Amino acid sequence: MLDEVGAQNPAFKPAAFSIAGNAKIIEANTVSPDMVSANSDVAVRFKGASDSNLKPHIKRMLAPSLTSLMGETIADLFETAIDRSDVVGRALDKVTLSTTFPTDGLSKQFQQVAKLINSSTELATERGVYYVRIGGFGAHYLSKITHTPSATATSLCSNG
Repeated sequence: MLDEVGAQNPAFKPAAFSIAGNAKIIEANTVSPDMVSANSDVAVRFKGASDSNLKPHIKRMLAPSLTSLMGETIADLFETAIDRSDVVGRALDKVTLSTTFPTDGLSKQFQQVAKLINSSTELATERGVYYVRIGGFGAHYLSKITHTPSATATSLCSNG
């Protein structure tokens, strides 16, 4: 799906975000999904990895001792992931939502979706896919399923 969004005319810059871990459904050939924690106000970051004091050490650790395509590819992918996690984390850190979300797991995921949507310009996301996971179903969950999307819509409308 994301590959098609990026290939249509006019092309849009797609992005995929998972607030519920890695999922096959958001994989694409042209877009790598960003994993975002539902339990914190920041993206899943390589804690301290982008710190200017640590970055040279991490680069040295990832540098292949022998020149190998596989080693260089892994090092490049890791460095790209570190940089991207900082970009997403900084964008989320800047967003203040005017709506208060409930504290259950689904609501926390939707709160992050609202933040990601509000960060679309900074993240250069023209078409976003947001993956959340609804836990089990029970009578108590029905009210959460109807309330949480409402809080998300309210937050999006009040934040522009």
